[in-house]
Amino acid sequence: MNDFHVRQIADDFWKRAGRNEDFPRSLEAPIAWSLPLGIFKLPSLTTDKVNEWTKALGLLPVVTGTRRRLHACLIAHRGKGCILMDGTDPEDERRFSLAHEASHFMFDYLIPRERVISRLGNRVIQVLDGFMPPTNAERVDAILCKTPLSVHFHLMHRNSNGSYPCARIGEAEFIADRLAMELLAPECEVKRRVEEEEIKFDSHISPDDIMGVLKSVFGLPHDPASVYALFLKGKWTKAPSLREWLGLSGM
Repeated sequence: MNDFHVRQIADDFWKRAGRNEDFPRSLEAPIAWSLPLGIFKLPSLTTDKVNEWTKALGLLPVVTGTRRRLHACLIAHRGKGCILMDGTDPEDERRFSLAHEASHFMFDYLIPRERVISRLGNRVIQVLDGFMPPTNAERVDAILCKTPLSVHFHLMHRNSNGSYPCARIGEAEFIADRLAMELLAPECEVKRRVEEEEIKFDSHISPDDIMGVLKSVFGLPHDPASVYALFLKGKWTKAPSLREWLGLSGM
């Protein structure tokens, strides 16, 4: 997904919400206005607590493996979703976790679902929601549209060292992070705020300067702000000309 698609999804989110939100954004009210998502804050969220919560809803616990702590997770089913969050996390962590999971809901679930309904018609809603089995053609179309046909649990598996077990998961996480950043700290707005700080846009721009703006103005937590700052520096830094690269610019 390129930057144009990221901005397009973010713009559509704010159009659905009906208004923008001042910085730093919490996203809770805009999500309530624009998406069929419930937000639930639990103390010290873990995989075990997620299983207990889903069991209470009549869903089978599906989280396996070693018990681990979670900042947040997404459960989506029948066109709606729930985001479970660790309510004991600091405010900036909760802000980013909410944006990240809402991004997963839009990009990995809602948009593909709307695409396949548009393609196959309203009948396929019964299939997507588990009320009737899909035909072979519908199975193929759903796979091609990357649309889940059952409860959607976004609890990504991790290797023992915390890394992603496959490239597909890493890509999904990168996209969710990128969209979350655009929702919380749109690139154009970050650039404007950085310019207000009189930070020069050249090869000497410091990621630390950008990160400072991301944290102070947009309320991002340290680690996501650090990654986003490096990403933006790479985009904003002017590539040297061939003469400059060869050291001939002054000759």
